[in-house]
Amino acid sequence: MDGYVVATPTRTHAEVLEQLCLTGQPLFVEKPMTSDVASARRLAVAAGDRLFVMDKWRYHPAIETMRQEIAAGALGEILAIHSLRFGWGIVHDDANALWHLAPHVLSIVLHLTGAIPEVMSAVPLSRQQPNLGLTAFLSGEGQPSVSLTMGIASPQHLRRVLVVGTQGTLELRDGYDKLVFGRTGAPGVLDAVERTFDAGDGMPLLAELQRFLGFVAGNGPPPMSSAAEGLLIVERLAAIEKAAVLSWQS
Repeated sequence: MDGYVVATPTRTHAEVLEQLCLTGQPLFVEKPMTSDVASARRLAVAAGDRLFVMDKWRYHPAIETMRQEIAAGALGEILAIHSLRFGWGIVHDDANALWHLAPHVLSIVLHLTGAIPEVMSAVPLSRQQPNLGLTAFLSGEGQPSVSLTMGIASPQHLRRVLVVGTQGTLELRDGYDKLVFGRTGAPGVLDAVERTFDAGDGMPLLAELQRFLGFVAGNGPPPMSSAAEGLLIVERLAAIEKAAVLSWQS
């Protein structure tokens, strides 16, 4: 085998990856990289240059369009990123709402800005049933404020990303939308000019698998989300979980 794609239950990622590390071949694992910080750190050391995470939202054409606008300076300084992710239940039974939904948001923030701020606080959607969802806030010196609200008790399936800058704002209103909506101008200013971007309708899952195959074949760049970045996301997930637990216990 020239490479391996790991699409097993999250709780088995660490065990499967540690076995596959012995092959010396490239590895592409479903998000999140593992279900705990300790195993993620071990794997980042053991297979750091051969292990990548399948953060499919980094291959979403609308998210890439937003990244390009940010990189070109069209939005000015990025002030805030806000994400809403709601739906009904979880298809997979191997992760709670946080570990199922939040990796996507964190990978989007990483793709748009190149970093993920520290966790400031987290509050569960329901104190009585904290695993239904939560709101988390992340921030850091010189970094945009990040807020994410997610849950599994909504009849509506919603995937929304809002990016607010000093000179412009962009919004993706649904995961299957190919349009990005924006305004050019300071946030909240009434005469800010409306803009619409057609990002196309490429399928992120297909795009990430094609990139991995190209890398394995030796004729393409490595996939996005390295082992170090996968570890960072696991660390932030653990910090959000800890903050939420402290919140409902206080």
